[in-house]
Amino acid sequence: MARNNQVTLIGNLGQDARVYENTRGEPFVILDIGTTDSYLDEKTNQWKKLETVWHSIFAFSPTVRGYAANFKKGDRVKIQGSISYQKEKKTIAGEDHYFESTSIIARHIEPAMLPRKNLMASPQPPQANGTDTTSGQSVPF
Repeated sequence: MARNNQVTLIGNLGQDARVYENTRGEPFVILDIGTTDSYLDEKTNQWKKLETVWHSIFAFSPTVRGYAANFKKGDRVKIQGSISYQKEKKTIAGEDHYFESTSIIARHIEPAMLPRKNLMASPQPPQANGTDTTSGQSVPF
């Protein structure tokens, strides 16, 4: 099956995972993930952060739900899933108001490591002992 609606987010949990039940008594987990992009300012050689964006993540499948329920506020996670759009009608003071929201339906979740920014700025030379640190195998130099 082709998956054309795919999203990958890496961010930090804004609060502990929350477990709820739907109207049929089936459990699901909600996570709030904050993502903040940054860039290297070439004039000051300092990292600048952009605005934090918050994302609502829903986990329905038993495997993902079970794993996601153990995450706590501040944990850095990587989410893979699909975008879901909802429209909601609320009547306020006799007037109908329509709201739209966007969320992510998680298919996979895992802990994420924080990348070292100095590695993003300039590549590191290979180690002198000839070991490739990513695979542990010997390299020919």
